[in-house]
Amino acid sequence: MQSFEESIDIYPNSSQSWYGKALALRSLGRTQEAEEAWSTYRDLSYSHISFSDNSGESMEDAIVIMNARTDLEGIGSEYYYLEKRFGTDAVDRDRISQYLVEDEEGRSYDVLEVHLTSGENATIYFDITDFYGKGFV
Repeated sequence: MQSFEESIDIYPNSSQSWYGKALALRSLGRTQEAEEAWSTYRDLSYSHISFSDNSGESMEDAIVIMNARTDLEGIGSEYYYLEKRFGTDAVDRDRISQYLVEDEEGRSYDVLEVHLTSGENATIYFDITDFYGKGFV
């Protein structure tokens, strides 16, 4: 634990140090602190990714994900976005389905349907053209 805290003191924007701290705290049973460290890790991990201000309610108004370097990072950023907008998976929302569609212009969209604890369902369209097909490495 001390090593991770020292690393964070020296490199406060190191996502890996925050990841290690989150795991260490969780293993010590310090759940609330672990969740806070995990949140910082995720914020740092996706800080280079941009999301358009679109509503995501249709393909025409899809949320454009920009600057993801790989498919894995891009898909992860979708879940990061959902967490920031709708809350924690399996607590505030549940995923119903996820599927890929393409439009006539060749743009790719990931469509996620989620059930919110409020009882509503939401369908969110992500324009993933910028990263789709870049691989998982």
